[in-house]
Amino acid sequence: ETTIEVRNIGDNPLVIVDVGTTCGCTAATYDKRPANPGESLRVGIKMTPKDTGFFDEVVTIKYNSINNQPVKAKIKGNVR
Repeated sequence: ETTIEVRNIGDNPLVIVDVGTTCGCTAATYDKRPANPGESLRVGIKMTPKDTGFFDEVVTIKYNSINNQPVKAKIKGNVR
């Protein structure tokens, strides 16, 4: 389980629209409220692995950007 903090460095309120993952074993929760400039929002990531071993997943955070470019975060680890 981990948390990703998304800070609003822009001039307008930031709203997370959707969070996607590359594995069905990964669930994401996120703040639904807008973040004003300088504020942060949190994205919670929880994995429920089916096997042991290394994993390498991508979390895609879509937000109300002008250019519609999502933010991607890589999460790597080892389940023992």
